[in-house]
Amino acid sequence: MVLNQYNFKFMRYLILIVIIGVSIACQSKTSDLGDAEIAYSVDTVRIDSKGRLLDLKRSILISALDENSKSILLFNENDHSLDEINLDQLEFSGTYPLEVEGPNGTGKNVNSINLLKDGLLFIKSNVVSAIFNKEGKLLQRLDWRNSLDSSGQKYNDVPNTEFLLNSSGLRAFGLNYASGSNKVFLDVLWVQDSIIKRFDADPKDSYKSFILKSEDPQYFALMNPYVYLGYEGGVITVGHEFSNEITLWDSDGKFLKTVEYDPNLTPKRVKPSGIVDYPTADLLFKDYQSYMEQVRFGPPVWDKVNQRYLRLSAIRKFSESREEGALVPKNTAEVYLSIFDSDFNLISEVYVPELDLESKKYFTKDGDLWVFQNLDDELGFLVLSF
Repeated sequence: MVLNQYNFKFMRYLILIVIIGVSIACQSKTSDLGDAEIAYSVDTVRIDSKGRLLDLKRSILISALDENSKSILLFNENDHSLDEINLDQLEFSGTYPLEVEGPNGTGKNVNSINLLKDGLLFIKSNVVSAIFNKEGKLLQRLDWRNSLDSSGQKYNDVPNTEFLLNSSGLRAFGLNYASGSNKVFLDVLWVQDSIIKRFDADPKDSYKSFILKSEDPQYFALMNPYVYLGYEGGVITVGHEFSNEITLWDSDGKFLKTVEYDPNLTPKRVKPSGIVDYPTADLLFKDYQSYMEQVRFGPPVWDKVNQRYLRLSAIRKFSESREEGALVPKNTAEVYLSIFDSDFNLISEVYVPELDLESKKYFTKDGDLWVFQNLDDELGFLVLSF
């Protein structure tokens, strides 16, 4: 897989108050944005793992929320299983083993999961795209390769990123990258009909502007912007990390619009280097660092309680020290929260000093924003209420 709607009251003096209710000892912060003041409070919650060794690598990005945000399934690479966390009780509630090989095999490298109706789940791995039950039984494979495209030819490919919708017929959505043209496509598979339609996921050619490539014979390097694919607030969302543009699609693959906005606290996009081919990989990594120093965007998430979208972004601050094997020096991040109405109109922004990174799992629950935290190797969340 995995990063919404807002009801705001405008006071007489044009002060927007966003109140974050917190249960345990919490902090209250305010941030000035011109003539608007956003007040929020923060709570840290810790999950009782009950002795289970949860997999916190990759900031629990390989995970899936249920429809009401009551629980979350986390992929556990340690024993190739799914761990269920009860978000109401704040505790581990069970494990669902998966098989790597055999008739119910998922393959070793699981890339994403998403929950469907009736307790079923969709798993995308390096070898399979399929529907499983929670007992790990494979119920249905998706056959992208043998499905037909709009010209009647076999697709003969598998998308890099996928998720499955189970409303009015199974439809799979996937991202495919055309290296020759540096384009990103949104491919939609109608599972029952084995028909695929392709759409331009980057109609303004934003993605290709940020591809960094070096054919240095000592160190070939290719760094593409990370592209987000999600289903939030009833629409398909596609965007990437170095520009705030978001393209929106309906559940049939119909293009709706491209969202662009002018933030006050961060740039709206990175300024591209304009270099087609770097002479050395070192120069490429320096520009990649420069990109992250400008701005980096996370995906939008939908808050169905308040009918709004939320999105994190960050500006990285780099030190002089570098860990062995790291591409860039150690860094910290200034993290910002952007709030949109249900039509993706930007309402407000706030700097959130309590957050240290935008590239981690975050979601909404009961009108609050929950952001993954590693609390001394225990699972926790920072909960923003506003």
